[in-house]
Amino acid sequence: MQRDRGDIKEMTVGQMLEIVKQKRGVSYQKMAELTGTTGAAFIRRVNLSTIKADEFLKIMRAFDFEVKFVDKETGKEVSELVGQGRPASAYIGRVKFDTQQSRAIANDFYQDGEHKYNDGRARELYMDQHGRYFFVDYSNYEDERDKLRLASPMEVQDFIEKYGAKSEEE
Repeated sequence: MQRDRGDIKEMTVGQMLEIVKQKRGVSYQKMAELTGTTGAAFIRRVNLSTIKADEFLKIMRAFDFEVKFVDKETGKEVSELVGQGRPASAYIGRVKFDTQQSRAIANDFYQDGEHKYNDGRARELYMDQHGRYFFVDYSNYEDERDKLRLASPMEVQDFIEKYGAKSEEE
């Protein structure tokens, strides 16, 4: 049930997911698969309101719903500074690199202006809190895993020149 508070419609995540179910004709089981859990566990998490933001956004995107965050002071949309790709982390040497703790710099998503992945793959450049650059090579193929690797200064420069750099204001 939506509650109206002036210009704000309050709605739970569960209610939003129910809209996705109705509009797209998908089941909670299908949503559960996207979050790596079972249907029963997913329904329990929906009922307890313990769905994580990244899981919610992943589900919304998978079923062609757009979620926007707008700064009401400026009227500008706030971009996801953690990046466009799935969360990824890996140890290289004894150092942990994590996309959720790093700033997205540039990516090659939507190269053709329409599809997020180019031939099932995409790359995103990140900089961690210590100024180290790394790439995540994303794959949409079931038999391939996303790969995280360090980026050389030349690769960083070339990638930014080719795909541009995101700023916090974009």
